[in-house]
Amino acid sequence: MLLSIASVALANTKTDTIVYVKPEVIVEEVKPETETEKIERLIMETWPEEPQLALAIAKAESGLVPTAYNPETHYGRNGQPVCSGSVGIMQIACVHVSDKTTLYDVETNLKKAREIYDESGWRPWGAYTSGAYKRYQ
Repeated sequence: MLLSIASVALANTKTDTIVYVKPEVIVEEVKPETETEKIERLIMETWPEEPQLALAIAKAESGLVPTAYNPETHYGRNGQPVCSGSVGIMQIACVHVSDKTTLYDVETNLKKAREIYDESGWRPWGAYTSGAYKRYQ
């Protein structure tokens, strides 16, 4: 809850009098941030240059569910399976980390996603390359 007290003194230069106005108490209730609002804020802070696009991609990838898991198998250049699973808010593929369980943490997931983005843009995200993100814009 935000509480502020305002007090104003008005001066009349013609009569050399000062009039004091009684303080007014202003009360404004501030609602706590929901988990979804926090996730949305963190995504937009992670990609300040493209906040709405990043948010749309995350919604398409995981529905903003931190525990989202896609068991798909990832293959190497030789066509052989490398690992399986994409994890968390931004659905980070197992090929990008040694311990994918750390990616269930929203902030860790977003940090790793930003590293991948800085290296490759949005191309690693299927929701971007397929255009699935567009329904969330």
